[in-house]
Amino acid sequence: MKGRDFLIRLRGFPEELKGRMKVMLSAISEEMVAYAKANHPYHDRSSELTRSIYARVKVDGGRFSLILGASAPYASFIEFGTAPHFVGSAVFLKGIGFRYIGLHPGTPPSPFLRPTVEAFRGRVREETKKVLIRIMEGIK
Repeated sequence: MKGRDFLIRLRGFPEELKGRMKVMLSAISEEMVAYAKANHPYHDRSSELTRSIYARVKVDGGRFSLILGASAPYASFIEFGTAPHFVGSAVFLKGIGFRYIGLHPGTPPSPFLRPTVEAFRGRVREETKKVLIRIMEGIK
């Protein structure tokens, strides 16, 4: 390859990298959503929380972000748990019915997003390396 051809290919590197990275991260994000939905530790009676799990890929200049989240209003309570807190209205207690309990003892965390991120962390690194190697081989 001549010097001029090399420079032309090298100039296209950032755009090619963005395109390939976005495709790769989008594919992995779909797998992450499926994994989080299939492996959550909580009993999802209404399926609202499970249905609300999402992932999206964001590209901002040269930065790539894979965002995994859940849009159910109580998702953070499940993921991180709650501290003891005062409840000012009646709550439903299984086997008892609605009761006014005053001080709620809190709930332990049942993380469903963090374990997914940890399970895929190495995979994202490896796939990123593969994308870079493929592009660099094409530039040679």
